[in-house]
Amino acid sequence: MRVAQRARWPLVLCLLGLGWLLSPDVVPIYDGLTFPQDPYRYVGATPTPTTARATVSLRAGTNPGGVILNSAERGPQVQLYVAANALRAGASSSAVDLSVTPEAMTGSTTPDAPASNVYRFAAPPAVTLTDNHAPIQVTLRAAVHKSPPVMYYRSGPTDRWERLATRGLGHASFNATAPGFGDYVLVRGTGSGAASDARVFVVVGMLLVVSLVSSALLVLRRRGRVG
Repeated sequence: MRVAQRARWPLVLCLLGLGWLLSPDVVPIYDGLTFPQDPYRYVGATPTPTTARATVSLRAGTNPGGVILNSAERGPQVQLYVAANALRAGASSSAVDLSVTPEAMTGSTTPDAPASNVYRFAAPPAVTLTDNHAPIQVTLRAAVHKSPPVMYYRSGPTDRWERLATRGLGHASFNATAPGFGDYVLVRGTGSGAASDARVFVVVGMLLVVSLVSSALLVLRRRGRVG
């Protein structure tokens, strides 16, 4: 009897693994035990997602210090870090307003399903980015994140989306260097064909293990009855 009970554990573990592999992506309500996050806010839904804003002081036509913009959700859905000397404006300008606003997906389409809202990084027309490689970093929180999404960028609503080198930061947040003003979004499924094939092989393997363990349990039960 003890042998049969021990044999059940591989079956239980396989069934749990199959459930995880076959379950669809879900919207995370909490993404950690220490720092719970608000449920993801979608454009067009209630509560509405918030905009990250900041007024950046300028000196001699550029920003002398860095600044961080955060949206107001608990677990910000968008964060923007602007390094010192990353902005250029007229020499007479003393400050500039920056914003990162959630937008509905319009115009050009992404290569796969979005994993976040579209966020538009904007400034007054007279403001440009400097060419001294001062970094601007965009961080987006994913609405769905079973597999790591990739951040994409476009300079305007009708422009083609460009894939960015994306880094995971934990708590379902993903970061990339911003090439300029424009739209940013996380996209799921990009480049996941090989991962999907691998998942199929894993599922088939687990099904085989479940079948073998079930057969072994049946044999053990019959022997127990005979004995």
